[in-house]
Amino acid sequence: MKQDLEFTELINHLCTKPKMWTLGGSYNEVFAYITGYANGRNDSPISGDRWNSFSRYVCLKYSFPTNYIWGYVIKASVQGEDEAIKLIGKTILEFVELQGRMSEADLMVYAKSNSQCIPEGEAERSFRKFNKALLQGHEEVIKSLIEEHPEAPILWKDSYPSDVTILLEGLTDNQPVKRVFESADGKSIQVVTSDWPFPIEINFKDGHWRVNATDIIKMRMK
Repeated sequence: MKQDLEFTELINHLCTKPKMWTLGGSYNEVFAYITGYANGRNDSPISGDRWNSFSRYVCLKYSFPTNYIWGYVIKASVQGEDEAIKLIGKTILEFVELQGRMSEADLMVYAKSNSQCIPEGEAERSFRKFNKALLQGHEEVIKSLIEEHPEAPILWKDSYPSDVTILLEGLTDNQPVKRVFESADGKSIQVVTSDWPFPIEINFKDGHWRVNATDIIKMRMK
């Protein structure tokens, strides 16, 4: 309990006055400080296996796929570095408090049930249709949902066997599609999902939301 108290005091001071603890007080410096502290000790509430638990907790709480790093999740959940640093502190302190009275399973249920989830819009629904068509190798559907690209045929060149496609569709349907960027005019967004290791850009063109599949095409070509 004494160590928990010291850790929470550290996090509180670090996230309220980051320039006193880091060179420039930036978000990346604060994240690096916490990462170094947790890795350098095995008795903090987010060290060792508890680091993975905290990362999963953050992903569920902020409606991200659970394979994302918590530092990225928190930064993408608010506008500006100052707000992100404050959110680091708030989230860690909340996790430590809950950890003291809940099992890990209950923690994850709590995070999911109290998630900050923004309802999906037409852009996200278009992406889900594209993702499903990609599994099926459905040329016409893919064409209707993407921006033009000279190497686009690689997207429908192959498809999974039907039984595998059904299984993957089920997994995909149950994963969040999280909007992490929206342009000032609302005509360009980026989403993240567990299916892809990078944000996917979706743009509103000619009255329809279309996926910029450039990075997906590059991955398939490799």
